[in-house]
Amino acid sequence: MAGNAAAYTTKVLNALEIVVAIGAVAIAIPVVSIYMLGESPLIKRFFVQSFKPRSRRKVVAILHDVDQVIGGFIRGQIIVAAVIGILAIAALMLLHVRYAVIIGAWAGIMDVIPYIGPFAGAIPAVIVALIFNGAGSALGVIVAFTVINQLEGHLLAPRIVSTTVKITPLGVIFALLICGKIFGLVGLVVAVPLAGIVRVILTHAFQEEAVTNAQLKPGLTQEPRSRVDPRATKS
Repeated sequence: MAGNAAAYTTKVLNALEIVVAIGAVAIAIPVVSIYMLGESPLIKRFFVQSFKPRSRRKVVAILHDVDQVIGGFIRGQIIVAAVIGILAIAALMLLHVRYAVIIGAWAGIMDVIPYIGPFAGAIPAVIVALIFNGAGSALGVIVAFTVINQLEGHLLAPRIVSTTVKITPLGVIFALLICGKIFGLVGLVVAVPLAGIVRVILTHAFQEEAVTNAQLKPGLTQEPRSRVDPRATKS
């Protein structure tokens, strides 16, 4: 009996340790981001000056696009987290679960962590519902969080990724798999913005001049008819 209790206590402590670690990462990332944003002009100036003068214009353009990617990702994550938190609070209140506001806010904060976050946010809700309301309420909480997670995965998150980071869903999957395998939990957090940064760099590295209608078919130019080669207008 004592052995079973010790094993159960160890499992609970390990689970709490994981939850605390996830919470620490979720809190540390915004704090570090704020400090980096505060120092960004100095960092940018030093970084750009390390390149040759002829390359600085392109470097500045890349940094501008990277800023757009990171800023859009952060704004998007905050919006998604707020929506998930509000939905979680509403669902828990409808199910009469105690501490609905606190648990829902925690679910919103944890939602910024891909894959693991939704589970970390739902576990306290399920435990509280099970302890105070019974198994039926806990099952209702599981169903509610599953619906919320599906809503996020199929409607909110894809729209935000497509409009801010501008990478395909397949790119997101590969980024999460690769970064998660190499860097673990931190890799899952930075995978999407990192993929957006790689996209920006590759776009500028292989950027080509736009092909105009005049180059494809000179007959479509706005030049006077007398200056256009008649043979170019023939199909």
